[in-house]
Amino acid sequence: MKRTNIATSISVTTLLLFLMTGVALAQTWTSGTGTLYVDPTTTNVGIGTTDLDGTPAIGKATIKGSTSDGSTNIIVGRDSSETNVFSVDTNGKITGSSISASEYITNDTSETQIRFDMRPTTTSSGTSTHIGLYNTLRPIINTGVTQSGYEMGQRNYIFRNYNGETADDSGTLTSLYGQSMYYGHYNTNTSSSPVTTNVYGLMIIPYFMTGTITNLYDIYISGGASGGMVTNRYAIYQKASAAKNYFAGNVGIGTTSPDYELDVLGTIRAQEVKVATGWSDFVFDDNYILPSLTQVESYIEKNKHLPDVPSAQEVKENGLSLAEIVTKQMQKIEELTLYMIEQNKQMAEQNKKIEDLENKLTALENDN
Repeated sequence: MKRTNIATSISVTTLLLFLMTGVALAQTWTSGTGTLYVDPTTTNVGIGTTDLDGTPAIGKATIKGSTSDGSTNIIVGRDSSETNVFSVDTNGKITGSSISASEYITNDTSETQIRFDMRPTTTSSGTSTHIGLYNTLRPIINTGVTQSGYEMGQRNYIFRNYNGETADDSGTLTSLYGQSMYYGHYNTNTSSSPVTTNVYGLMIIPYFMTGTITNLYDIYISGGASGGMVTNRYAIYQKASAAKNYFAGNVGIGTTSPDYELDVLGTIRAQEVKVATGWSDFVFDDNYILPSLTQVESYIEKNKHLPDVPSAQEVKENGLSLAEIVTKQMQKIEELTLYMIEQNKQMAEQNKKIEDLENKLTALENDN
């Protein structure tokens, strides 16, 4: 359907020249019956209106009116098929050839300043992708040039009393969110039962396909600016007690170069430590060869530590494996138990011999 709109009769180039030069005209310039109007004092441009200094405040370009069917207020871009590339209707809703009617930007003064609402419906199987908000920053730094600043894809400022803009900001706020995300299944219609395989609250995919990156931080939490009072600060607070936390690489606490799955440079406090390891009951196997105490004594005199137990120097250089040392200690305890059992047998035999000798001595004394 052909639309009767100023965008089809006045070239975009002519309109942009008026907006960019800001030349104060000596008289109004009109097209048709006053469709285009330029205020000679403010150089504001009006399309379909001459009220360029009224209330509410008027911008440099004000457009009023609609197409013949009353549906569209602003049209930006046309293609050969007369399709709107981008348009804004009289309610402030954005539509176009690549934007569905359910997407819009609105200024809701009661709560939300800018809102993007996308509600795509998938009616057939396939590999379609819907992205609510897509942001791209592609910086180029020429060879030999050093950029001492930074490139940032997204930044949010949420401050109270920003730069001391008011002295009257001492009230109490219950919660302040730098950024909040709600995701998953929010369904009050019990007749619908959606199924989703994977839900990601935050997906970070770093790329380092070429060049050199010195330090890559997938998540970096800085110390921030201080001076006020924070009762409790948590860099990461995971409240869902039933949720699992998974780390594929090494984790360092107090160290930026962890060599183990969990590398702690400091003291660990715990109510209980459970170590999954083997045990040393092999000492009680029938084929286990228990070294004699003479052999143990000879080994100690030569090496200055127990057999199968790391020396003080080894522990100093390599640290101590808790699972290994506990197993070794239990091995020595079980060996000591076998030594005590053997000594108890020997003592029992000696006591029997002593008892026999005492009985013989008593018999000899009675015969005399």
